Amino acid sequence: GITLCKAGLKVYGVDAYVRDGYKVEGAYENHYKEAAVNLKGYDYTIINKFSMDALNDFEDNSLDFVYIDANHTLPYISADIFGWERKVRKGGIISGHDYGVVRRIYEGVHVKFAVDACVYLMRVPKLYILGRRAKIEGEKRDRWRSFFWFKT
Repeated sequence: GITLCKAGLKVYGVDAYVRDGYKVEGAYENHYKEAAVNLKGYDYTIINKFSMDALNDFEDNSLDFVYIDANHTLPYISADIFGWERKVRKGGIISGHDYGVVRRIYEGVHVKFAVDACVYLMRVPKLYILGRRAKIEGEKRDRWRSFFWFKT
């Protein structure tokens, strides 16, 4: 979020600060406080809600960009994609995290499968996957790949 804010963009961060759907007393308070401190002075709004609850805070076709990184199971990631896609204007970007995680499917990580199904159903002409499968020695990057497409 800070990088986007430094570029002069208005950023909304939606996070319920929970794990596995449950608020664990104190477990995520530090994450919330850290985000608030790190983003102070930037045009950043923290929305402390579950993804589906935050949809009503935004008009359809009002956002330029969304990045989805929430519950990684098939029903939730699919709901996030279909829900947030409506909020993005034509020409905007729908994106997210953990696309390449397939070996953990039995642990409930279904992002690749959900994204592929949604892209097919939405008739998205081109899906982009960021990053490389193999890490180059000394390279500092996120271990998991991101995805995105432009809304047509």
